[in-house]
Amino acid sequence: KGGDVYMQGSGGILGKAVEQGLFIELPEDKLELEKFTDGAIDGYVYKGKLYGLPMGLEVPAFIYNKKLVSSIPEKWDDFITEMKKITDIQNDKYGFLMDITNPYFFVPLFDAEGGYVFRENNGVYDVEDIGLNNDGSKKVFKMLKNYVDEGILPKNMGFDVMQKKFTDGKAAVIFDGPWSVNTYLNAGLEIGVAPIPQFSNGNYPRVFSGSYGLAISAYTKNFDAALEFLEFATSKNSIMKYFAQTKRIPPL
Repeated sequence: KGGDVYMQGSGGILGKAVEQGLFIELPEDKLELEKFTDGAIDGYVYKGKLYGLPMGLEVPAFIYNKKLVSSIPEKWDDFITEMKKITDIQNDKYGFLMDITNPYFFVPLFDAEGGYVFRENNGVYDVEDIGLNNDGSKKVFKMLKNYVDEGILPKNMGFDVMQKKFTDGKAAVIFDGPWSVNTYLNAGLEIGVAPIPQFSNGNYPRVFSGSYGLAISAYTKNFDAALEFLEFATSKNSIMKYFAQTKRIPPL
């Protein structure tokens, strides 16, 4: 009884919807898939079949207030040194804020030290091999605990509170995503965006990614028209308009 086309998240959210029989497979040979980045398209493939097209990507990164810091150092240790100079938790001043209770944000740090959620072998995940308690993950847990003990990171702070601190100009850097950029711009902040700095072992933390796109209902009675709309909505012109409004990264 719903619409023919739905705005749909990628990855596991898409897979669950497909398992529920909600979306119909798309004809890859009729679509210009080469215009999309590989990662963007991969998020809409489930069990080898394509079920959607991306409109905007989401990846977390360091968002910084240019009035408080001019740039983000390239090395993690240098970054922490700079943040320590700024931080004065007792006086409600923060150099760096991140949600250390949320795997979406802390697993990338694990990654740089050899930690992982599931071991990946040739593109296949081994759900019996969990790397959240290996030596690399333990090292990062201890690192984060030290930051709390040293007063670099606050011990208890909800993500919405962190965002409010940043919006109010009380924090220099926050680990956040494109979904918050408009909020910060509308607050009058001059912001920059940077990747997570390189760890001392030479590795760069790899962040999780997701996307928003379009899928066609399995109950559609207008498949050809729905597919035509998907092509229109994922054209360069449409995607750039979507980016201008949402700040989600163009998947082209």
